[in-house]
Amino acid sequence: MSSRELIDEGKKARDSASGRVSGVFIVVASTFAVLNALGLVPGLRDSTFVILGTASVFCTLYGLRHHRPKLRWPWWTITVALGLFVAGGAARATFGGVGDLTAHRSLIPDSITIPGYLLFGAGLSAIATARRRGQEGNLDTLLDALVAAMAAMALAWVYLITPNLVQHHAPLPVRVVLVAYPSVSVFMVSAIARIAFSPSTRRVPAFQLLMAAMACMLLGDVLYILVEPGVLIPPLWLLDLPYAFAFILFSGCVAHPSMATLCEPVSAEEAVPSQTRMNMVALALCVPSVVMLTRAETTASDRIALSAVVITLTGLASYRVLRALRAHARSEERLAHQAMHDHLTGLPNQLVIREALSEGFAEGRREQMAILFVDLDRFKLVNDTHGHSFGDELLVAVAARLRGVDEAALVARVGGDEFVLVLRDIGSRSAAIAIAERVRHVFGEPFRLGTAEVYSSASVGIAFAMDAGPEVDAEDMIRDADTAMYEAKAHGRDSVAVFDPAMRERVTERLGLESDLRRALENRELRLAYQPVIRYPAGPIDSVEALARWNHETWGDVSPTRFVPVAEDTGLIVELGHWVIREACSALAGWRRTLPGAEHLQVGINLSARQFRDPTLLEVIQQALLDNDLPAEAVCLELTESLLIDEPETATELLSAFHALGIRLAIDDFGTGYSSLAYLKRFPVDVVKIDRSFVEGLNRADSSDETLVAAIVAMAGAMSMTTIAEGVETPAQETKLIGLGCDAGQGFLYCRPIPAEEIPAVLRRIAATESSLPSL
Repeated sequence: MSSRELIDEGKKARDSASGRVSGVFIVVASTFAVLNALGLVPGLRDSTFVILGTASVFCTLYGLRHHRPKLRWPWWTITVALGLFVAGGAARATFGGVGDLTAHRSLIPDSITIPGYLLFGAGLSAIATARRRGQEGNLDTLLDALVAAMAAMALAWVYLITPNLVQHHAPLPVRVVLVAYPSVSVFMVSAIARIAFSPSTRRVPAFQLLMAAMACMLLGDVLYILVEPGVLIPPLWLLDLPYAFAFILFSGCVAHPSMATLCEPVSAEEAVPSQTRMNMVALALCVPSVVMLTRAETTASDRIALSAVVITLTGLASYRVLRALRAHARSEERLAHQAMHDHLTGLPNQLVIREALSEGFAEGRREQMAILFVDLDRFKLVNDTHGHSFGDELLVAVAARLRGVDEAALVARVGGDEFVLVLRDIGSRSAAIAIAERVRHVFGEPFRLGTAEVYSSASVGIAFAMDAGPEVDAEDMIRDADTAMYEAKAHGRDSVAVFDPAMRERVTERLGLESDLRRALENRELRLAYQPVIRYPAGPIDSVEALARWNHETWGDVSPTRFVPVAEDTGLIVELGHWVIREACSALAGWRRTLPGAEHLQVGINLSARQFRDPTLLEVIQQALLDNDLPAEAVCLELTESLLIDEPETATELLSAFHALGIRLAIDDFGTGYSSLAYLKRFPVDVVKIDRSFVEGLNRADSSDETLVAAIVAMAGAMSMTTIAEGVETPAQETKLIGLGCDAGQGFLYCRPIPAEEIPAVLRRIAATESSLPSL
């Protein structure tokens, strides 16, 4: 178990223990309070308030120390308030005063207790504010709490304040004190209501205990307020019982580990007003009217006070409704904006593009409109290398640059790394092409993202509305520009292509080819052909290269240069590659078992960039070797230079894993890419295959290609790598390759790619001769 897991387990254990302590304290303290109220605890009946109040102070300090809430000052404020309650209770036990409305009444207990209420309410208000920190609905919660407070004020005025105001025989300071208690209780109601209007998902045990404690406290306040003018005359122990339970429940609240979450902000999703909250607010709005209707006699002061409450409630409710309407309007506006704009870059999306094109067509401005489809080159490589968040930063930076290409253009992001520019008032085709070139050139400078610099490029497709017939709509225009963009990519990326109808035909053909290729893979219509590799100077065959072939029922033999790129783009290359690996290993195993002299024959298998990123590749190869009882060195994986250069980190890790298993590795078409000695040293390569373009030049006397081939052979030999020349077609080429020290050759001079069933005859024929074989 890690240190982090140990820490988490320790915290869970402490929280569980604190929860049990909280529960035990509530049970024990409640039992004590009830027994004491019944007089079963000798000598402590009058001290219940002070004892339990002091316990709540210590429990609050315990909670602050052990649960460490992020916002601590509200709890310190409440702790001070509790201390004032305890001191006020002790003073009342000493000086008396409950029910005494004469000038002899001591105001010391009241002057201590009332500030405690104000501090307690301030602490609760701070907790409520913290729970709604940073949310637009914070004011709405406050308004709802004020509505609840005004309803409480209506009840307090009629039933608690008025009876104390009519005590004309009482001195003014005493009457002020009597009125102050209901007023601070109303303040407490507003603070409690703000916390109570919390989402049900955040009503943890500490929340429940706090609400119960406040209910008991308000009940005790009502009883005390009614006792002062003599409306109620209960025994003193009964008056203290609600406060005793309030202290007990509050102690359980702060002792419970969930108290730390009471000050944590709730999410915007959780803060949506519940139906219960709306019902409580609606009920509070009715309270003043119900009081006026049910009260038989009302004084002028009652009517004035209740009218003021009604006016205030009406104002609060009206403002609340106004805010709700505004919030709804803002929400609809925000939703409409989100529906029409990209959330990452803030650019308009494809819906806006379609609308702009459709409006232009409807206004008869086809001759002046064009659309540019922009796609970042090798953007996936950025994501794979630096991470998706880095890729998002690059997209935002690209959007900012595209905005500055042409002020009149409508720039949009239509998905992934694809952007569209709508040109609505172009003067000529050349003007649109010039803007497309400017788009391409904005990628010339590196993008500075944090501390990193990233170079990127883009392929741009252009579609002109003037070239489209009246039946072509906005969707067709976007599709045509997209098609032209793929044409630009096919010409080497970082280029501009203008759409023409022939492109659409090629796209249609490509889609048909893709569909047929999927069906061919499912129906096993593909086959493998094998081309031998001859060891110099005179044989035998060292290995064969496996090459996928497809005989289409309509088109006949489809060139790999046509269907392999389609497989690569669509991801079918992974399935195709798995089939090639299994089929080639199966054929090789059969030859090694049955043909004399083929015990050490190897097979070369080409890997594409998409296959190289396949996480199951290593497992598939291992399983194919295991199923056919082949040693790892019987397989040679052939990769291009560009694949290794584009993904060096992935290449290093994967090639090292292959090398560790004993699988041989070859760089195919060497010389056409970077041809870097540093990369040859970096990767565990066994074979270098010299590209046919260099071999072709060996037919000419004093060819520079001969010098290049000699350099490649010498370089590979120095690093103990085998060299194989591709595309050997003439005896003259073979002679020069042997003279330059090349290890093996492959090409039509020896054998064209042939089906698996013809390989045994070729093996026997080459084994029977000591000279180069004629072309078959």
